[in-house]
Amino acid sequence: MVLMNDHLSAAQRTSGLNYLQNGSISQTAQNLVWRADVTAMRGVIAQDNTLTNNAFSAAAGAINIATGTNEGIKADYSFHQHGAQLYNGGYGLFFSTETARLASQSRATAFAFSPAARNGLANYFLEGQQWMMRGNVLDYNVTGRNFTRKGYHERSMEMLNAVDYLLAAGTSRDAELQVFRNRIQAGSPNPADTLVGHKHFWKSDYSVHHRPEFFASLRMRSTRTLGSEVINGEGLQSFYLAEGAMFLYRTGMEYYEIMPVWNWRRLPGTTVEQRSNLPTRNSGDNEYGTTSFVGGVSDGNNGMSAMDYNRAGISGRKSWFFVGDRIIALGANLSAPTTNDPIFTTLNQELLDGTVTVSDQLGQRTITGTNALTGAKWVHHDGVGYIFLQSPSSVGVSATTQTGTWQSINSQYDNTPVQKDVFTTWIDHGSKPSGASYAYMIAPGINTSQTQALWSNPQISILRNDSSVQAIYDSLTSTAQAAFFTASSLNILPQLTVQTDRNLLLMLELNEDHYKLTLSNPLNQPVSGTILISEEFNGVGTWDPISAMSSIPYNLPSGEMAGSSVSYILPLIPEPTLIVPFAMATTGWVLRRRR
Repeated sequence: MVLMNDHLSAAQRTSGLNYLQNGSISQTAQNLVWRADVTAMRGVIAQDNTLTNNAFSAAAGAINIATGTNEGIKADYSFHQHGAQLYNGGYGLFFSTETARLASQSRATAFAFSPAARNGLANYFLEGQQWMMRGNVLDYNVTGRNFTRKGYHERSMEMLNAVDYLLAAGTSRDAELQVFRNRIQAGSPNPADTLVGHKHFWKSDYSVHHRPEFFASLRMRSTRTLGSEVINGEGLQSFYLAEGAMFLYRTGMEYYEIMPVWNWRRLPGTTVEQRSNLPTRNSGDNEYGTTSFVGGVSDGNNGMSAMDYNRAGISGRKSWFFVGDRIIALGANLSAPTTNDPIFTTLNQELLDGTVTVSDQLGQRTITGTNALTGAKWVHHDGVGYIFLQSPSSVGVSATTQTGTWQSINSQYDNTPVQKDVFTTWIDHGSKPSGASYAYMIAPGINTSQTQALWSNPQISILRNDSSVQAIYDSLTSTAQAAFFTASSLNILPQLTVQTDRNLLLMLELNEDHYKLTLSNPLNQPVSGTILISEEFNGVGTWDPISAMSSIPYNLPSGEMAGSSVSYILPLIPEPTLIVPFAMATTGWVLRRRR
């Protein structure tokens, strides 16, 4: 109608405008923007400037921080639609393209978006969207039911159009947007402009870790957030998609349209009963998590995430530690007393690419088919080492052809068989486990020799892995990361202890002249308290010489920032400059700091 407006009769124009009123402005977030777009065109056709202005104003007004339970851009720049459901790669992708297009189309007109709206959209792109991509691939963890559609992988390229539209509209962050654009355009990651860092999106129970060699994403679920929905016959198998699914991308092609042949009971990162069929869900079904201790802590470079897991008869503690170029996963107190089938924790399930090499009590060898390993040390596939930090009783590895149908995940398609070669590795906890545990490391970008060397010397210490605390210490970065499910004490080094007064997530980076303490509350609530550390600091905290502990006060955020991380710099007392008498020096006395 816009294109043919001058050639329409009055009756045709009136009939069409009456029909378009069905798209009048209502709803929220991206559903509102779609309706605003229809209304803007209706205003142009009717030559009604007030209607057109209202439409563009409504679209621009959607570019704000959606507080409380409102849908749209959240305070951490994740995107919610259909409730508290992470949707940056579905509705949030369309929000990116549509609002940026409208901002571009209206520039230099009376309907132009304000600088604040355009800059707000740039913030969403740069603090949200780009952190959820590897090259030109959007993380499947943020796409909801959309990745059960054929060809959805290619829709990630729509972010390129979105960035171009926003650059045309103009923002205060155009230089950063151009780098983002170059990364999408290049497709394969370029180390020169690859993102490096860690972010936890506390509004969505979602974490990302970027390094030049890889991108890892983790999606969890709590009493505050929803899983992935079943609607319009899409997302039929996504029951466990928000239960600690951790995807690992190097090229971005690792999971390319693997969905119809996936074993959806073996999603990467999840701990699931291997029953014959997933629990049935009806259209429109979605569920909040059943536990509130779910969250992450991040200092911007490294981070960790943890969840009090309780789903479909399985409970326990699960934590992921993202430090440098490695990921460590711990599970503790895993119990499933009412289940009937074996419980598996899956490390990865991706397209098979090259050989699979394993090392166990039979030695190092290349395998095909499905194998059960005893005394497993490590598994290597496609440039990634999977290293067992505690010897599991049984590890499964498969390199096989899997068959499925698109109809099994999306009823809009037919049941034509699809076959793909798939690599999977998992830990078998057996049937009805009680207090089971696991500990493994994922190291991307290494070969088999490096995997063996890392197994021999992982440079990671598991400090605790129980129902109260899950914690590691990384000697490469001198960083401790810990999930305190209850108030507890943790020995990091022989003379370094940390004690909390409540359940918290904690990171402690040890530097030569200071410690960096980073905290968050996984309950997403404001809280104040005190951390005890067996070190005396310079001008920070209160030192008690009797207990040899410093009390470090903390105050964690409230409101929309509740659940986000706060860092504290704790300066060490400088080493004294001493003149050592010759006689003392020759006696072999050693002077050192108390710690």
